[in-house]
Amino acid sequence: MGVGGASPTAGTSCATCLRKFTVHFRRPYNIGRATKRYNGEFGFDWLRDEYIYPIQKIDENKKTVLVDNSNIAIHKLKKIYTDNLVKISPWGKEYIPACLAVFATNVKDKNASTQINKNGALLDLEIHQISGDDETSLQDDGTKLIFETNESCIKISTNRGGENSNYLELPLSSFLKNRQSVNLGSSKRIYYNNLESIRISCNGATTKGALITVKAKKNTVVEIVGQLYIFPNDKVPLAKICFVDVSFNQNQVMRPKKTGLEYSLKYQSFNQALIRPKIVRDTIFNIKDMLDRNKSWDLENFYQKYYLNKVKNSLGNSIISDVDDSDFKHDLIFLFQKYAKVNGLINSDSNDITYVFFTNTQCSYTRNGQGYNRKGSAIYAPEAGSNGEKVWGNSVVIYHHGATELETVVHEIVHSFGLTHVFQNEKNIPYCFHQGFTDNFMDYEFTGEKKSRDSFYQGNQIALFRDQWLKMRKDRSLYYKG
Repeated sequence: MGVGGASPTAGTSCATCLRKFTVHFRRPYNIGRATKRYNGEFGFDWLRDEYIYPIQKIDENKKTVLVDNSNIAIHKLKKIYTDNLVKISPWGKEYIPACLAVFATNVKDKNASTQINKNGALLDLEIHQISGDDETSLQDDGTKLIFETNESCIKISTNRGGENSNYLELPLSSFLKNRQSVNLGSSKRIYYNNLESIRISCNGATTKGALITVKAKKNTVVEIVGQLYIFPNDKVPLAKICFVDVSFNQNQVMRPKKTGLEYSLKYQSFNQALIRPKIVRDTIFNIKDMLDRNKSWDLENFYQKYYLNKVKNSLGNSIISDVDDSDFKHDLIFLFQKYAKVNGLINSDSNDITYVFFTNTQCSYTRNGQGYNRKGSAIYAPEAGSNGEKVWGNSVVIYHHGATELETVVHEIVHSFGLTHVFQNEKNIPYCFHQGFTDNFMDYEFTGEKKSRDSFYQGNQIALFRDQWLKMRKDRSLYYKG
């Protein structure tokens, strides 16, 4: 829909002239710093400004977080957010929509959830003034914003309104209280930031996804100025997970505390990809106890190699070298398969359970003369049927120094669902970011700069991209009902 007439001078007012702006849905987020307003309660992804504009200071210079900032690389990244969507171009300008993933509240699929997103997703709303019409503030000139959905199960409400409607008409003036600007390098954006202003909920399955369209209306003139894509939620796969505490002594094996690991997996991580984790087994695998009962050579070798002949830390737990990590995982999984009554091979297509081994063993290494501790490690190796190619296995090991950190545990588990680091330059991934400059689960808590430092997002790297949701949902271990 087009404008019925352009104002003779940008910023001036007339009865039928719409000011030029776009509307963007956002979740709570701060560029370059953590936020306490979002804990992974729903899936939400959008093209962050710092990915394609030189906003962040990296190695002392302002750069894009996307390593390759060529036009081709930026186009590939944008394509992730626009593929298979109805594109809009408000005022002839490129528009990249955000994507929301929420569970429907009344789907009969036994893997679905009526609780996880029962209150929907409370989103921020940004109004961006178009360059050329941003010298003066937007005014209360009678312009309305119309929010409408193409699926009856998608409901829209204001923060406290409780409208739960497929159609909502609100005055633009109610979103114009907080005018700000951001420097994008070669340009500046003028925008209005409205925190926690629009709530989106879903009470039925969307088989192909849904779309919320935002229109600006002034008298009889209407222009499409925004979109929000809703991820399909009719199929909810189940991820079966087994927790195993591994020790060589009677010392405690730690796990994340906070609100509880199972809660965090269900409500703050896997839910972003609309996957339901289920803890199907929680067990203890004490090597010394098993050795005393079985008196077998393989348990004896494992006990000596990784405990008896190793240096102990102040807690009395063994310290293994990082070079032993691969063998430790391989040997541990072999023994667990043999002595813990596992059907078949853990790391194979025949297994549909992901095994998370928590251990009080410490795994250490030295880099540039400084000592570090490995926190966790996922299986990435050839296996039966992989024709010698390395594949992500169905198991991870969480060492002592990572055992209490939710982000570390989820990071390693998600590796087993096929995700690589966001800073790795992989052929099948159309992006590579500077290490430590995203809030993604698959980033590191320290930067990859020449002078490495803690990530600004440390302790708050709790997000997954839409591209990652799609990859995870294709994992071989997932169970789809029907």
